[in-house]
Order: sequence, then structure tokens, then C-alpha cells
Amino acid sequence: METSPSSWPELLVDRTIVRRGFRFAVIVGSILIAINHGDSIVNGQVSGVQIGKMALTVVVP
Repeated sequence: METSPSSWPELLVDRTIVRRGFRFAVIVGSILIAINHGDSIVNGQVSGVQIGKMALTVVVP
């Protein structure tokens, strides 16, 4: 019995890989948000457009 996925479509839905990818996306996305929008967050000047950009930052990595 094979315990690991053998083709890339199976990898796309493999739980451990999806969880790991999500974790890395949140970590890298948070760092990028801090770098790119940190000053606006600290000053309390975050607009709706910036929130949209922050959401995309987390999704893209």
C-alpha cells in the first residue's frame, strides 16, 4: 500500500502539504505585510484598499 501521493494532482489535495503551504503562506504573508504596510498599521491609517492588498499578500505566496 502506497502512503504518499504519486502525482501532482494528488499533492494538491494532500492534507499535510496543504497545511504546510497554508502555514508558510501565513508566516511569509505576515512578514510581507509588516514590511509593506507596517507604518500604516502603526499609525492607524489603514484603508479598505490596503486591507484588500494585505489579503492578497497572504494568498499569493
